[in-house]
Amino acid sequence: MQVKINSDERGSLCAFHNTECPFTVKRTFLVYDVPANTERGNHAHFKTNQMLLCLSGKIKITLDDGKSTRILFLNKGEKFFHKALEWATILFVEENSMLLSLCDTEFFEEDYIKNYDVFKLFWVEIWEKCQYEVQIIDLKKQYEKYKKPIDTAIYRVLESGQYIGGQEVQKFEEEYANYLNVNYCVSTSNGTDALVMALQTLNIGVDDDVLLQSNAYIADAMAIDTVHANIILVNTNLNYQIDEIDLVKKITKNTKALLLVHMYGMYCSNMELILDFCEQNGIYLIEDCSHVHGAKYDDKYLGTFGDIGCFSFYPTKILGAMGDAGCCVTNYEKYKTRLQKLKNYGCGEDYGINRRMDSLQAAILREKLKNLDNMNIYRREVASYYIKNLQGVGDISFLLPWNFTPAYYVFVIETEYRNELMAYLRSVNIETLIHYPVPIQKEEHFKYLDGVRNTGQTDRVLSLPMNSEISLSDVKYVCEKVKDFFEEQAELT
Repeated sequence: MQVKINSDERGSLCAFHNTECPFTVKRTFLVYDVPANTERGNHAHFKTNQMLLCLSGKIKITLDDGKSTRILFLNKGEKFFHKALEWATILFVEENSMLLSLCDTEFFEEDYIKNYDVFKLFWVEIWEKCQYEVQIIDLKKQYEKYKKPIDTAIYRVLESGQYIGGQEVQKFEEEYANYLNVNYCVSTSNGTDALVMALQTLNIGVDDDVLLQSNAYIADAMAIDTVHANIILVNTNLNYQIDEIDLVKKITKNTKALLLVHMYGMYCSNMELILDFCEQNGIYLIEDCSHVHGAKYDDKYLGTFGDIGCFSFYPTKILGAMGDAGCCVTNYEKYKTRLQKLKNYGCGEDYGINRRMDSLQAAILREKLKNLDNMNIYRREVASYYIKNLQGVGDISFLLPWNFTPAYYVFVIETEYRNELMAYLRSVNIETLIHYPVPIQKEEHFKYLDGVRNTGQTDRVLSLPMNSEISLSDVKYVCEKVKDFFEEQAELT
């Protein structure tokens, strides 16, 4: 669905191409003349999907899918696909706001869920009954796989009486640094704190500009915001990485750093170009490696190219703790020294707060680290199966690694039928996710950021089940159901 609005002294003309709408339009309605800051909606539909188009003004939409809530903003000419079974509250922010809704069903009263308590009860029952046959990641199965060494590590910590810092943390730092072939590893409480500490270590703050790709997770933007630096969003390319051409355009006299996010673990930026860009412009390179534990570019581990590499060990990551944890890695002793101070109240010499990793997480990570290479080998096997069996299916596209040993945090495909495919796979008990459904500039806190594109990927990307415990028979089942969906689509067209 493409929307184009032309305005002049005679008024406004809105044109959209219905042929690109993901469904046949059965009903259309227009909402206008709504006073500013007035809420509408406050209901959900059992069956109706809607394409919402902002024709003028600004509209804030709060969505609840029964498990979580998210907020997005639509400006003039922007659209959003609103799925059935999502509670929507629509706020008309400005006086002249106008909203057009295209629906895939005729009106019928029974389709409406107008009581929020009924909506929540409906989803509670659904989630209680729904046990995904194939999950994005199965942490319980992972624990069962490594139960013996993990239990041994946990009891070792409990019996030591040393629950913060100590030998387990020190040994993990040494072992992870050795694994990455980097001089220093400084553990911390989580991946976001690792990003904040990296920025603070490099003295990045007020009036400094930090370059960040537009499809990054909100945690990257929050880290920059935390140190009061300016976020300069950069376009992404078709490989989900930062657009090197737009990167050059966004450099300013105040640019202090590039926060490079290695997205998905399926592909990698040209690191020679990135390093040359940073060197020529005299700026720091910080790597966000939360998707690429164990991935290599030209036989060198990601996270070791820049000034500081930041890792999250959130439980769902390839190398995941059983709680929050993270770290920074660097080859520079001066950065290591300051990072150590920043995570521990500044050690009386610097400003810092409590960002320490606990001993239990360090002990668990030590055991999982021993299996990281095998985890990635199997993930690559799963990815190869997807690639072999989904090539040429429908309009699906995906990336093939180049000069890069992938880690496959997720396996992302693109399709114009993303929302329909996601709903279909859910109906056959296959879990999928969107990484990430709301771009940074659409988040409420960062709505002032604009002027970037994600090459349409936000509306097209879908992550299929990918983990080191999934069976190949489950992967085969996913591929079969994806093929079934596109066969049904072909019959409809």
